[in-house]
Amino acid sequence: MTHAIAMTLYLVSALADYRQLEADAEKAASKSTYAEAYKLYESALEAARQSVGPQHPDVGRILTRLALIVELQGDTASPEPLYQRAIQILEAPALASPTELATALEL
Repeated sequence: MTHAIAMTLYLVSALADYRQLEADAEKAASKSTYAEAYKLYESALEAARQSVGPQHPDVGRILTRLALIVELQGDTASPEPLYQRAIQILEAPALASPTELATALEL
């Protein structure tokens, strides 16, 4: 197996990993198990940064969800930097995601 094929398989696996972590976090959040959701979103965030890069809209979306979980746990100050970082990512013209940007701005 060539190095390029191995790298492609790794990236596909990493992409699936962070999306699965995000899906698991959403399930935990829907059950109001916010501590579990927070840990899963943190893991998804790190995996997404490694998989698609720190400026990808998926990272912005996960940051928004992570901030919301923090807010739902009663912390009203800590989510603000997370929302701001999500907005910076989602406002980037080359990677614009209007729906996710609107969600981050609204929250």
